[in-house]
Amino acid sequence: MASDLVVAVAAKALDGLFQRQTALADNIANAGSPSFRAQRVTFESELRHAIEGSRTVDLARTSVQQVQPRIQLEHPLSGTSNRLDLEVSSSNETSMRYNMLVTMLDRHLMMRSAAVTETRGR
Repeated sequence: MASDLVVAVAAKALDGLFQRQTALADNIANAGSPSFRAQRVTFESELRHAIEGSRTVDLARTSVQQVQPRIQLEHPLSGTSNRLDLEVSSSNETSMRYNMLVTMLDRHLMMRSAAVTETRGR
């Protein structure tokens, strides 16, 4: 069912965003450390490929469940490793995406619950 795929994708995205937020918090806490290397968490392109590369909803759901967020360390000479302003901005964006997904899932589940209740009431 396509609706189950939506839930699987949203749940996997929430996992990735949670890991990103954790890495960003660590980056912010250590922004003043001269030898600290910031962490980056990526998962969006892998998630997109898991969906696009599948022929059926069931295969897509299985592929989505296998996606694991990747944690990479910034190169020390990249110039962005210890930029507190960029880390805070990324943290805000990640929080907004997380809240949007939680709201979307809440509405999706409320609609499913209403449909089940309506079906039972007949």
